[in-house]
Amino acid sequence: MFPVICNTLVPTNTVHKDPQVYASHMTQFIYQKVYDYIIEFSKDNGYTPSLEDIRVEFDWKSKNSASRHIDRLSEKGMLEKDPKGRIKFPKELLKFPPKK
Repeated sequence: MFPVICNTLVPTNTVHKDPQVYASHMTQFIYQKVYDYIIEFSKDNGYTPSLEDIRVEFDWKSKNSASRHIDRLSEKGMLEKDPKGRIKFPKELLKFPPKK
């Protein structure tokens, strides 16, 4: 089973009360969306997406945005990067066979 970073959205009434808490929750939500995309892409294709694939999926202007998100997920131990920078799942997590 894969870990969940954030499974709830912040209620809209908290936006005005504490913007820092709201921003933190939204950041976690984005990390979760990136992680979920990587999992689904991996299940569908049998390999992890490139930074360009992630950039296109989230409509970011540069691959650097994707790279920062991957680095953060790596720091949390949810992903690993090989020496060439490719995304890998930690060995204790499930491997994905390609869909037929």
